[in-house]
Amino acid sequence: MFTLFNKSKNKINIYKYVQLNSKSFLNKHFYSNINNNLRHQSVLLETATKIILETQLEKSDFNSSYIIDATFGAGGHTRKLLEKNPNISVLAIDRDETAFSHSEFQQMQDEFKDRLDFVCGPFSKLESYQKECKYHKQGKVVSAILFDLGVSSMQLDNRERGFSFRPTHDAPLDMRMSKQQQISAEYVVNSMSTEMLTSIFLKYGQEKFAERIAHSICARREKNPILTTHELASIVRATKPRQVTVTSTDAATQVFQALRIFVNEELKELENGLVAAENILENGSRLVTISFHSLEDKIIKQFIKNKSKQISDDNTIMPIFHSNSLKVNKPQRSEIQQNPRSRSAKLRWTIRIN
Repeated sequence: MFTLFNKSKNKINIYKYVQLNSKSFLNKHFYSNINNNLRHQSVLLETATKIILETQLEKSDFNSSYIIDATFGAGGHTRKLLEKNPNISVLAIDRDETAFSHSEFQQMQDEFKDRLDFVCGPFSKLESYQKECKYHKQGKVVSAILFDLGVSSMQLDNRERGFSFRPTHDAPLDMRMSKQQQISAEYVVNSMSTEMLTSIFLKYGQEKFAERIAHSICARREKNPILTTHELASIVRATKPRQVTVTSTDAATQVFQALRIFVNEELKELENGLVAAENILENGSRLVTISFHSLEDKIIKQFIKNKSKQISDDNTIMPIFHSNSLKVNKPQRSEIQQNPRSRSAKLRWTIRIN
């Protein structure tokens, strides 16, 4: 008989686990309240829009080009761009099915009609989406690509999604960006070995008490499976030293971030998405990224830095992007006061030059 808490650590059948739990309340609540109080505020909206609208392609304008919003979310950036210029078209991408189910998206479809196209899927498959896009088939080129990374307020505030550790948001441990993904945070927490959990918390959450927390989780699940966000957050808070938990940042923050990144393979997605963007962008087009933690920002910064180097002395291999990756735009104090979740945001952008 299949046992989830197999002490052998290596003999857990993940697909059997998913199959056994496919009808659990985790999936039943996935689409709940998707239209409930959409409070998402797009971060650095004016700055990102201005940078994208300044795009000057060598042989193109917005009549013969289009923009890719690789992380549509609540559609704030897309709406702003479409409103700013009547000649702009946008291909919106998001792997979260609910992004294209809420009323705001439906309203945008009615309002902008043929100027808005969309694909539901991970942005790592950007190249295939671009080839099938109706604007590409019309002969248009991509003038800019925007990545607004991380989790949206819609996802955080919809407690059934399991992203939040707030006591008022107790919910199934899910954290999947898409229902199509088989691995949930519940599976990770209840089946991964102590060593694996420690590695996840260290690598993706930079959690200094990773090993101690991993041991606490494994000890607790021997008695009963850990099924909700409140249960997990309580274990983390109880495990950390008291002087660490008495701060403005919740003690569970880094563990929840680590699980979310691991479950959704966010860093791998970002790396693949940047490579896909490089292959799509034309000379003069722009790559714009907004990140919210150092792991994302490090990948972006290193990518642009590597691609802006002159690789050969004889000029046969030239830089691909302009070397302006050290220039960072951050939210103004007024934006942070209005939207505290924007405080860690960093916007980087560069121009394709070769």
